[in-house]
Amino acid sequence: MSLRPRRPTSTKLPSGELRKFVLIGVPALGLSIAATTLNAFVPVLARELTSSRAVIGALVSGEGCVSLLLPIWIGAASDRVETRLGARLPFMIGTAPVAALALACMPFARSIPVLAVAVGIYYLAYFTYYAPYRALESDLVSRQHSGRANAVVGIFRVLGMGGGLVGGALLLQLWKPLPFWGAAAILILTTAVAVVGLRRLATRKSPDAPEGSAATRVWSLIRDHADIRCFMMANVLWQLTQTGLRAFIVLYLTQGLHRSFSFAAFAMGMVGAAAIIAAPVAGKLADRYGPFVVMRVVLVVFGIGLWIPTFTRSIVWLLAVLPITGLGGAMALSMPYTILMRIMPRESHGASAGLFDVSSGAGSLLGPLLTGVAIDVLHPLFASTDGYAAMWPVIGTSTLLSIAFLKNETRGASHRAHHLPHDPGGEPTAPSTLR
Repeated sequence: MSLRPRRPTSTKLPSGELRKFVLIGVPALGLSIAATTLNAFVPVLARELTSSRAVIGALVSGEGCVSLLLPIWIGAASDRVETRLGARLPFMIGTAPVAALALACMPFARSIPVLAVAVGIYYLAYFTYYAPYRALESDLVSRQHSGRANAVVGIFRVLGMGGGLVGGALLLQLWKPLPFWGAAAILILTTAVAVVGLRRLATRKSPDAPEGSAATRVWSLIRDHADIRCFMMANVLWQLTQTGLRAFIVLYLTQGLHRSFSFAAFAMGMVGAAAIIAAPVAGKLADRYGPFVVMRVVLVVFGIGLWIPTFTRSIVWLLAVLPITGLGGAMALSMPYTILMRIMPRESHGASAGLFDVSSGAGSLLGPLLTGVAIDVLHPLFASTDGYAAMWPVIGTSTLLSIAFLKNETRGASHRAHHLPHDPGGEPTAPSTLR
């Protein structure tokens, strides 16, 4: 597994491309802060309403229930929509206020069912927003520059995750609604910035969608593209890791290790700082060596790092592992969509983005649920941390298992890359490399 560039794909960015990447990435900041606030602090709210960690995990994993069906239809539908604002922006404009309102109402829920309704409304709006948003990125970014574009998006996502965890933990101590209100406001603001900045570019006509219903087109993607099937399986495991970690990391630090919210904010700040460094590095490496090669190396380091807290409660070890977790996590978060952009058909950006959300949703459903069940069931083995250390074997194992879906790259792929037809953007269409 040598890191040798297969072809000279890393070129100087044309003028204006970085600005476009930033505008595309801005909504990721709002979405990430909103998702992190929900995943990290809804469990804190729910802990006051129920003592069952499995119920808490099930509440957060509602994300997966919604995403198993909705993104497919929304993504495929956005391939066919034509408006003055293009195909994707109307979905973002219409759903951002709904998601923000649901977030703002969550701290005032006085029962698990009421909280579940607010969470459900948020997820309905979130996934109606997210698939067209990711498809917009595919519309506007050439495959040649997909690694660096996703690195910029990854930086915003990491900033959102770090800001949501650090700022949210501090605001929660002042008044419980503050993290949720702040996340709602930032989601609206970042959406507005993207709409204003991209409205001219986004109105360009996308490649014609193939004939047939949304269901037919989605099924043909799954049936005819083995690389997309393997990607979806890997992405389920990546999202399982991410959401399982997000759902219980604050409770692990505050109740498992009996640390303050201020310490949790400091720890998350370390992760965020490491991740901000990692995201742009991941993008350049992905463009130069191929995202699958880089991803395999990252997953090994990240997966092993996630296992270490299973065996120790030492704060010294924890603080040593956190930067590694941040580095690996940021790279693992920033590259999945880069991989998908290399293998998705040009005429099915929306449908492919919908499938990405479906696989992400399946992982989001399993992550908090399996992690919560493991904490309850394995509590006697991890009694010193009130059971919360049981989260680490679950998410560490899912990370390492995902490597199996990336390990087999066809030997001819590198050779074929030099002879593939170019798309209208001037870059060769990437070969199918996930088998």
